[in-house]
This record gives sequence, structure tokens and C-alpha cells, in this order.
Amino acid sequence: MEGHEPKGAIKNQIDKMERLTEEDFDKLIITMKRVRRSLRVDSMDVFKCSRCGSIYHTKPKFCGSCGLELF
Repeated sequence: MEGHEPKGAIKNQIDKMERLTEEDFDKLIITMKRVRRSLRVDSMDVFKCSRCGSIYHTKPKFCGSCGLELF
């Protein structure tokens, strides 16, 4: 009977999704996009300005947002 447990769990999740309002669904999508974006940034070599927090994928000499010299 173990093979039926995962199917039941998936069906329960699908049932929950079907009951979501459009507003709740939109919020869920926005949250998922934020998580994905943060995971992508965390997995890349990124450089962050210590003054304003701007993120760069290649290290510039100066921050394009606040002008701080980046070492």
C-alpha cells in the first residue's frame, strides 16, 4: 500500500490548489518568483555594493548606482 500514499499526497495538494482564489494564486506565483530569483542570485558569483546593496554579476570598478569604488 506504500505506492498509494504519494499519489494521495499529490491529489491532496492538487485539491488545495483547485480551491485557491485568483488573488491567492497570484500571491503564490509572486512568492515563487521571489524564491526562485533569490536562489538564482545565491547560486551565482555575485558582487554586492556595501553602500547601497546593488548586485553585479561581474565586478565593476565603481557601483553604477551610488558611485562607491568597489575593491
